[in-house]
Amino acid sequence: NLCDREQYGQHGYVLLFVLGLLALVATVVLGVTVGLRLDAQLLGREKSALQEEYLLRGAARYTALQLGISAAVDALRLDPNDDILRQWVLWRPSGTSYDVTLDNASVSVELEDASGLPDANMLSQQEWERLFLFLGAPTPENARALATKLAALREQLGRARGISAEFSSLQELLQWQDIPAAMAYGGTEKTPLGLRHLVVVGTRTKQVNLDKTPLPILQVLGNVTDEHLKKLATLRKSGPLQASQAQQWLEGTGLTAQPPGTAPTVVRARLRLSSAPPGGLSLLAVLVSENGAFSVADQMLDPGWAER
Repeated sequence: NLCDREQYGQHGYVLLFVLGLLALVATVVLGVTVGLRLDAQLLGREKSALQEEYLLRGAARYTALQLGISAAVDALRLDPNDDILRQWVLWRPSGTSYDVTLDNASVSVELEDASGLPDANMLSQQEWERLFLFLGAPTPENARALATKLAALREQLGRARGISAEFSSLQELLQWQDIPAAMAYGGTEKTPLGLRHLVVVGTRTKQVNLDKTPLPILQVLGNVTDEHLKKLATLRKSGPLQASQAQQWLEGTGLTAQPPGTAPTVVRARLRLSSAPPGGLSLLAVLVSENGAFSVADQMLDPGWAER
């Protein structure tokens, strides 16, 4: 009834107010925290570089809060023309760049929906072999050898930490000495996509998104032929897949896919100071949603191509 709807709307406004207040408090706290940590860690590092790193990490946490606010608005199904929303910019992974000011410094944030990328820790030995072949391993035997070495590396990292064998950050995988830079980072004519484009760390899933998951990953994870991929590429050109189309395409592939139209559950963010030159230092963060709230699952500094 009308009374219930008004009460529901009031709860929505209260929730948005609280979320906004949390975002404001987080900004203030992060600014203070930067100053305190700088005093304790000045030895051996330049103050400006350390400050930039903490600002970017703080901005990643702020981004998670903003994504949580957007998810709350969507869950409450509030009228987008409502006055309270007109004054609030909702952050979404739609290719738009956002800005946040922390400690008097402006940070630029680029968001990308990465919901369909698998967690590198969830891939099997056979899936790694397929992936290395796609990335340019010269022979199946070479790909198998790389996959075996990778498993040994995970075991070594696990023993060193006293925890299960897995990567704690994608950075550990990208800096692995046994694979060339092109295989890790891509960006070449022969290997346009690298590991950094195709996998993430910290999501604990390898569900695919039939609208967005890179086609090679579908072949890595499932029983998918080239003809099968061509059919999906054609379906994608017509717009988001319908549930019936997705179900029909998935038959026999062995893949587990998100339902069509699912809201982003994994967002990849690139953060850098607005004053930094293009291609300079940036922070790559993976933000994961759990029960509508986003948190930082992985983050690593990217020094830029000049230093790679």
